[in-house]
Amino acid sequence: MRLAYVASLLLIAGTLTAAVAQQAVQMKKPGLTASACHTGMKLDSTQIFQNYRTRTYRSYDDDGCIEIDRAGHLVFSRRGGVFYIGNSVNAGDTLDDGSKIPIIPIGTDLTGYGKPDVILNEWSGGAHCCYQFHVLELGNTVRQITTIDAEDSDYAHFEDLDHKGIYEFLGWDFTFSYWHTSFEGSPAPKIILRFNGKNYALAPSRMAKPLPSRDTLVQTQTQIRSAEWENNFPPPLLWETMLNLIYTGHSVTARQILDDVWLPGHISKNEFIAEFCDRLSASPYARQLPDISAFGCAHPTTTPTTAHHHP
Repeated sequence: MRLAYVASLLLIAGTLTAAVAQQAVQMKKPGLTASACHTGMKLDSTQIFQNYRTRTYRSYDDDGCIEIDRAGHLVFSRRGGVFYIGNSVNAGDTLDDGSKIPIIPIGTDLTGYGKPDVILNEWSGGAHCCYQFHVLELGNTVRQITTIDAEDSDYAHFEDLDHKGIYEFLGWDFTFSYWHTSFEGSPAPKIILRFNGKNYALAPSRMAKPLPSRDTLVQTQTQIRSAEWENNFPPPLLWETMLNLIYTGHSVTARQILDDVWLPGHISKNEFIAEFCDRLSASPYARQLPDISAFGCAHPTTTPTTAHHHP
């Protein structure tokens, strides 16, 4: 009898303990107090759209965290670098071409699918690198649409180029960073990405530009010929010109300029082309460039991951 009594007490105690534990778990179910953002970080910014609240946190050593709650319940959280809510850390600034980086408020429909979105800009904290753009859809649930690696560009941003309610992503391809020159001297051709229903992909038709005038091309060729060759390698202005032409739809002209300005007595032209094409194939956009074969480069058979070419 005594053993049975003790057993019943233990059973009751165990039931009470389980009930208390279950209550504690319920109290910690998605809510702001459950977020890891509050550990060693201070609130940096807050933006609200309908019943969604987006908040960023930042530590003293440039670690960061972002959380999104809906009606007081945590629905998204991410730790990483320093986070900014919106289009760019430089939103509102004027670019070299006179255009301004637009300010895009939370809740803007970026894709044209009729649903509100939010842009989360993440900076790793390096001297000139690296930036990522996370695009989230704020519907009945939070859905991450894509993450775009902007690499070294703090001026990459979204913009509605034709004012039709669909935002493109404008950035630069840094595949040729530190290729036979310094970072400052490395060309980075401009890219435009467009949402295709699944993710953001290169939009060659939006990147296409008219061929520069004959006078402009002749002047550029003269500058290339007069530039110094270092270690038997041509000047960066050569492959900067080639890349700008290739990325705007003029691969044939890019090859013609290479042939016209080439000086013998240095690295062989075929060796240079092989090195150039090998580097170009490392670009995450190489497969989407329409006519690099017209220059003399083979299309890569696989899509490379974005690589940072730092020394």
